[in-house]
Amino acid sequence: VSAYTFLNVQANHSIAGVFAANTLAASAVTDLGASQLRTGNDTDGTTKIQLSWSTPAGAVSVEVWRRGFSNYPLYDNSPGAGSVPPVPGAYPPAGWTLTAVTASGQYDEPATRDFWYYVAYARDACGNVSGVSNMTGGTLDYHLGDVTNGFVLGQGNNSVTTADVSLLGAHYGLTGGALAGFEYLDVGPTTDFSVNARPTTDSKTDFEDLVMFGLNFTPTASLVARPVPRAPSAAAMADEIEIQAPGTVPSGGVFDVLIRLASGSGALQAVSVKLGWNAATVAPLSMTEGAYVTDNDGLMYSPCPGQADVVLLAPRAPGMLGSGVLALVRFQVVAAGPAGITATQVLGRDNTNQPVTVAVNSATLSVDAAPAMTELNPVIPNPSHGQSTFDFAMSKPGAMDLSVYSVDGRRVRTVMHGQRAAGRYQIQWDGADEHGTPARSGVYFVRLEAAGQTMTRLMTLMR
Repeated sequence: VSAYTFLNVQANHSIAGVFAANTLAASAVTDLGASQLRTGNDTDGTTKIQLSWSTPAGAVSVEVWRRGFSNYPLYDNSPGAGSVPPVPGAYPPAGWTLTAVTASGQYDEPATRDFWYYVAYARDACGNVSGVSNMTGGTLDYHLGDVTNGFVLGQGNNSVTTADVSLLGAHYGLTGGALAGFEYLDVGPTTDFSVNARPTTDSKTDFEDLVMFGLNFTPTASLVARPVPRAPSAAAMADEIEIQAPGTVPSGGVFDVLIRLASGSGALQAVSVKLGWNAATVAPLSMTEGAYVTDNDGLMYSPCPGQADVVLLAPRAPGMLGSGVLALVRFQVVAAGPAGITATQVLGRDNTNQPVTVAVNSATLSVDAAPAMTELNPVIPNPSHGQSTFDFAMSKPGAMDLSVYSVDGRRVRTVMHGQRAAGRYQIQWDGADEHGTPARSGVYFVRLEAAGQTMTRLMTLMR
């Protein structure tokens, strides 16, 4: 196949008809693909996009064209709402930009942030253009949550760091016009909830955005070096939230409510807990993150009074394991009466931002008026045949540990551990050790460490 020039043509009879141009163009590309280069980019705030395809029969070259959804960072919000471009119907495609990509595997790097779509055309040796290829499904050229380079707000550096999450925290919970100038913080949810899809912006910064920042967070050296936690026991394969709050409150003063991860299976990457209360008796004052969050390189932000949004920085496998305090909410007493504090909404997400079922522990401890002294009461029943009740009181909030020990000093089971509000507690022990294996018959010690005191009770287990 080539082009020829005829200098002289002789015929021994009349030639009828007209010579037509060559219309046997190359076949169209059918498998054009685009994917974001997640690592190894420069620091200009836009990433590269790799294009790939199989060269069709008869093609000697391929052109790749791009067009954005447009209207970053608002996308489909007004003013100037963007949209998915239609597949071009003619060549050259109006409104599309020719890229420098000429071979499968090469990279395109648009100069601006957008959600980019691509089409391709093949050419044959005569220069004829094929029909249009399939259009790619859309690709980001930046990381969701990359909102500052540490110096300029809104200018990223292809890495999500503490500077980025701090900027989100400074504007967390803002909605509508209050978010003007910082619309680039509104990155969630996306069309499929993943970090690779287009944001469906809702003009507010909340849990959906925090999850995106956390999942796209660039792992630090400490996170990379963090040892992988051991797998949970069969007894801890559920995800449960526990709310520690007073049932009734006396007039005047303040009190603390603890939002605890009572049991973490490792599935959770992020969780949002929203509290409800009796507005006639109590009102929320403040919220602080709990020890579990700081100990596990996490973040806790509150978009509104009484709501705690928690995320682990950088995706983990496993995620939230075990138990601990996620947040401490301080309430003001308005009038004596029932506090009515409950969890009205609990949302859980895994490390791909898919929903995780999170239960509110039905055995949530009710903490009434603070007792006058810290004490550990006798075990009920004693002797026990496997199920025992431990009753204790804490005169002031703080760290505590309630554990069962064998007579040789070996810890058999940690029954409760961490920060607790002042109050009276009852908790069950099923007679099993840390691994879920039933403890053998014998004498055991129940030890409470709280408020700078250590108390011990003797119990007998009979199988």
